[in-house]
Amino acid sequence: MTYVDGRQKLMVAHRVAWIVSRGPIPDGLFVLHKCDNRACVRLSHLFLGTKSDNNKDMAKKFRCGLSKLTKDQVRLIRRAYKGKRGELQTLAKQYGVTRQCIWYTINKRIGG
Repeated sequence: MTYVDGRQKLMVAHRVAWIVSRGPIPDGLFVLHKCDNRACVRLSHLFLGTKSDNNKDMAKKFRCGLSKLTKDQVRLIRRAYKGKRGELQTLAKQYGVTRQCIWYTINKRIGG
């Protein structure tokens, strides 16, 4: 736990691992995971990047938040989507992802 302005602030383990081993995290950068395991603290799996870097990494790996879609699932989602009201939510439930993930998938923000 760190203290900022006399108040306690919780930090996630991968950020602590970075700071302890490699020093402060520069403003505007985040500690990202090559392995996509948010709990991982293995230094060889961690790297610094911007929010944009993280989004590009997410798209490259077909990752939406905590879940991943396969290339086949991306194709099926795009084929199934007809633009009907409530369809994003229905597909999200079917594939275990968020509505935003489905929107990104349909609009080719992930999966190319």
